Amino acid sequence: MAVLFDARGALRLAISLAALETGERPARGERLLRVVADEPAKPRLLAAASVDWLDRRDGEFWPFVRRPALWLGPDDADGLAHGVERLLRDEVAGFAFRSAGGELALQLGRMPGEDMARTAYAVEAGIDLGGLLAEASGAEHEPGEALSLFRFTTRRAPLVEFGRGLREELSALRAAK
Repeated sequence: MAVLFDARGALRLAISLAALETGERPARGERLLRVVADEPAKPRLLAAASVDWLDRRDGEFWPFVRRPALWLGPDDADGLAHGVERLLRDEVAGFAFRSAGGELALQLGRMPGEDMARTAYAVEAGIDLGGLLAEASGAEHEPGEALSLFRFTTRRAPLVEFGRGLREELSALRAAK
């Protein structure tokens, strides 16, 4: 799971990559989740995203909002990881990411700081629950109509860990393919 903590460690954005579409059917008894792609050349990623808060009483993170199943486009996870890497290398002052289906959006930007270690980053994370609500209620929602938006600041170290977490999850999914 790729996790981006706020500067105080009380809030986090979590993105979990669950499965990569494949053109192959799972073998009998195989424990790996395989999702058969309509277009095997352009596999999507099944993922989950949430914004969680830390309950200091039990030391656990609990979701404010969670999108348990969303599809990321074929290049979404790589694009997000690449954007984080470019931001950390100071090639860009910030960037915006939006998943192919529009259910997940993230905007990151460097805030003025004294040095690299103290640099703060502004984070805006949006999770659109419209598709999920449409499935559950049968009522269509316009894009952004059921958007949950969260803003917080983070530091360089949590951003490095978030980028690393995305790359590790992608590598694990591709190795299991």
